[in-house]
Amino acid sequence: FVWEVDGLTFDYLQRSITYHDQTCILRKQVAEVLLAFLKAPGHLLLNEDLKKLFWKELDNVDSFMERRNRLITDLRTDLRKIGANLSVTLVNGGYQLHFSSENSKKSVRNQSFSLAVGGISHTFAIKT
Repeated sequence: FVWEVDGLTFDYLQRSITYHDQTCILRKQVAEVLLAFLKAPGHLLLNEDLKKLFWKELDNVDSFMERRNRLITDLRTDLRKIGANLSVTLVNGGYQLHFSSENSKKSVRNQSFSLAVGGISHTFAIKT
């Protein structure tokens, strides 16, 4: 999978994000959570979604919260390293991935992105 919007490229198979010639290689779980955010309706992942994706077998709530916080912190750190136009914010019961336009600080409204799967490229318009 390769995902592109506003100068940002996320290559899931290479586990890399690139923004204006700045590239960061992501840990496997960080790449997986970024892909999950991109696929999720409204780019929202609830705590239950994160637990199902990564820690199904984990019963200890404190341990889950610690791992979840570490994963989100790692994603935020990697996005900041390259100055990406994405951010992750805490919402009631989970986290949401937000986009900001390069030319303005508007939200994801009226933007589009391309997703290439198996050599076939699809362009999606994001409507809210």
